[in-house]
Amino acid sequence: MYQIVIGDDDRLFLQQAEEQVRRIMTNYGLVEQMDFALTVYQDPEELKEELLVRPEECQLLLLDVEYGEINGIELARDLRWKLTECSIIYLTFYADFVFECFDTKPLCYRLKPVDWEKMEQLIIKDYRERFLKTLLNLKIGGIPISIPYQEIYALEAVSHRVCLHLKNQKTLEWNGALSKLEQEVSGRCFCKCHNSYLINLEHVGEFSKGEVKMDDGRVFPVSRRFCASSMKQYFALSRE
Repeated sequence: MYQIVIGDDDRLFLQQAEEQVRRIMTNYGLVEQMDFALTVYQDPEELKEELLVRPEECQLLLLDVEYGEINGIELARDLRWKLTECSIIYLTFYADFVFECFDTKPLCYRLKPVDWEKMEQLIIKDYRERFLKTLLNLKIGGIPISIPYQEIYALEAVSHRVCLHLKNQKTLEWNGALSKLEQEVSGRCFCKCHNSYLINLEHVGEFSKGEVKMDDGRVFPVSRRFCASSMKQYFALSRE
């Protein structure tokens, strides 16, 4: 689900922004709480606390630069190491800060009053061209489903099927070959640690020669054949 967070200390603007973003998404044919979710914060400390605990619950952040007593760009710097996949759009009355925000890799810097037609183009483009590419699209039981890559912990080959080990200890079974999904996740943070397993390195907690422990406590095997290559990928990702 494409989750949008708006942070602004101006209550009236926050209400307007929420209404406009909801209109943009629903006009595109998306259903709230199914295809997208929208959360607003007037308090910057509350926003920071929530996103640091649950960074996966934000794909697009619309952020006021002068956010109460906090500089929104400084707030984004604090968040950025967690919000690796999140797009950021700064909203402000002042153009002075535009050169200060480059290190936070924003999608855009927009002046208020906001041109919502141009904002619509930005948001829908981000949804189509960035977010949809973060989904693994499969058919399970004849029903198309889309699974965010970040919610996949491991892929396991089991008797001509693939078991998808997902967030919150959930599992799904897909009728197909692990080699097919290996091609689908190529170039992402997955590595082959065993002939029957692909793991998501972003969820690795501890890596050893015989096994890997994920950040939710689940453990998957690491074979001798793939130990060196998978550990090399893991430590390379850790240094980024």
